[in-house]
Amino acid sequence: MKPSVPLISGRLLVIMLCLITVWPVFAQRPRPHRQLPAKAGDKVGALQVAFLTRELNLTEDEAKVFWPVYNEFKEKRKTLSKQFREKYGEKEQSPDKLSEAQCKEIVDNQIVQEQRMLDLKKEYHSRFLAVLPAAKVLALYEAEKKFRKVLLERLKERGPQRDRPPMRPPPEETPDEGDF
Repeated sequence: MKPSVPLISGRLLVIMLCLITVWPVFAQRPRPHRQLPAKAGDKVGALQVAFLTRELNLTEDEAKVFWPVYNEFKEKRKTLSKQFREKYGEKEQSPDKLSEAQCKEIVDNQIVQEQRMLDLKKEYHSRFLAVLPAAKVLALYEAEKKFRKVLLERLKERGPQRDRPPMRPPPEETPDEGDF
């Protein structure tokens, strides 16, 4: 038996509607920039570990006790920052668009955030001194600043490109030697 013309056109209509409805879903491309921060964060973290290890010249015994403490510190610092960003980072913070009460709340909470960060640094400062000599703790603070400076300079060099090549590791020399 031959299907009738209306049945064929009805099936064709259903197929066309399915294709039109489903096509946009398949046309959506995954957005690599949404995945980038985690991968970029992993790369930056690995570069930071290598940089700090080299700058501090840790012995094997020092490294065994230092890295767990430092990683714990970084995790707590990251959590504090994330909590603050979740509450205040997404809001429009142009003072022209906020009420006086909203501005006061934000600036008051910025001070509270800075104090929490300072309290965390003070807590871990004593913990760092418990596992490293004072000279290496001082070197740690200087190396963190140096690493941030090198990282920011590299990011400026790379510019606003979308498809960037992988970040090269920090140089063996200090940033002052101009070997970038």
